[in-house]
Amino acid sequence: MPKLDVYPRITISDDRDTHVQYIDFHVALREGLVRRVSRVFLVAPSGEIYLQRRGSTLKILPGHWDISAGGHVDEGDSYYRAAQKEVLEELGIPDVLLTTLGKWYVAERFEGHPAPAWHMLYKAVHDGGDLVLDPYEVAEGAWFSPQEIDQLVAGGGEPAAPTLVANWRDCRAMLC
Repeated sequence: MPKLDVYPRITISDDRDTHVQYIDFHVALREGLVRRVSRVFLVAPSGEIYLQRRGSTLKILPGHWDISAGGHVDEGDSYYRAAQKEVLEELGIPDVLLTTLGKWYVAERFEGHPAPAWHMLYKAVHDGGDLVLDPYEVAEGAWFSPQEIDQLVAGGGEPAAPTLVANWRDCRAMLC
C-alpha cells in the first residue's frame, strides 16, 4: 500500500536556528521558511558509506542518490530523535547510536524557490546486518567507497541530490 502524502508539522527556525514555530511541510516549502533537517551517513567498519536512491514517487528529487537517511524534524522532536526515527523508518535499524558531525545552513531550492534549511549531520556505524528499506522512500541502496561518492557528486553520471553534494563536501574529511 503506498504511503499517503501526509506529513506531520515540522520545526521552523530562524537564520540562527532558534525555534520559531511548527507548521505544515508544504506551507514551509511554499513560503521558503527555514526548516530543520536531520541527516545520517551510515558507515561500515570497512569505511564504505551507504547511500540510498530516493523513491520514484517522492515529491523532492525522486530517483536521486542521497545520504543514508534523513528527514525533517517533526513537531516535538530534537535533531537527534528525528535522525533516529529516519534511520528506523528508511533503513530498519532501531535505536541507532549517532555521532554528531556538525550543523550547516543549506540554501536549498524546491521547484525554483528558496527552501533554506539547517542540516544537522550525524554518523552511525553499521556492522553489516541486513537493512530493511522503506519501499516508498527508498528505491534502492548501495555501499560506496569514498572515491565512488567523490565521482557521484562530481556529476556527469547518475543524479545525486544537491543536498548529498553539500553534505559530502562538509563532512567527507570526518567520515574518511
